[in-house]
Formats: sequence, C-alpha cells, structure tokens
Amino acid sequence: DITQEKLLTEELKQFKDTYEHLLETTKTSVYTQDKNLLYTSIGNMYPDVQYRHVLGKTDKDFFSKKDAGNLEEIKMKVLKTEKASRQILPLTIDGKVKFYDLTVRPLYENNKIEGIACTSTDVTELTEIQQQLAKFND
Repeated sequence: DITQEKLLTEELKQFKDTYEHLLETTKTSVYTQDKNLLYTSIGNMYPDVQYRHVLGKTDKDFFSKKDAGNLEEIKMKVLKTEKASRQILPLTIDGKVKFYDLTVRPLYENNKIEGIACTSTDVTELTEIQQQLAKFND
C-alpha cells in the first residue's frame, strides 16, 4: 500500500508550488553553489534577465568580469572562513546598474562545508531613494 507515500508526495508538491509562487512575488533570488561556485539549485533568479541552463555554470557566465570577480571574492571568503556575509553591492544587468542585498551562508553536509546558500534581493529603488535623501539633506 503506497497511499501514504502518494499523500506525502502531493503535500510536498503543494508546498513547493506555494513556496515558488511566494518567491516569485518578491524581488529575491535564492540559489546554491558548490565549492567551485557552480550553481547547483536556483529559484527566482533575477527576473529581468533571461537565464537558461544556469545549473553547472558560474557567475562568470552571466556577469561582467568585474561583477563576477566581486561576487567570487565574497563567496570564496565565506567558503574559506565559514562565516556568513551580507552586503549591498551593485551589479550591471542588461546594461543597467542595479543594487542587490546579497546574503551568502556556508552550506554544510555531514558537518563539512559543501558550498554556499545565497539570497539576493533587488534593492535598487530603496538605494536610489536613500541616495536622493542624502543629497537633499546635504
């Protein structure tokens, strides 16, 4: 009798669908990369960019040399120190500079670091408003 397994499978599918729908309503991308910084999973990757076949690729495949270098530096530091990092950084996407709140955390398997888990939220509008307010207050 596999009734219980079918029910559990359906529950997991509904949870996954709900999670993906909620994620799509945000400006947040969620992804994992291995120790070589190859993408291993991805959800809601930067909606304003066409990403195809992301898995198995690195940031160098999608960003300018400068941006990919900055991302690699941040991510490699997390892998080396095993300490999470959070910062706002600019990325050029489709010829436009956008600002992202990037959080990178170590990803463990059997108490051994196997990669990183990342969230990246588009905060361009907020950053631009803050910059305008700073100019206004000067």
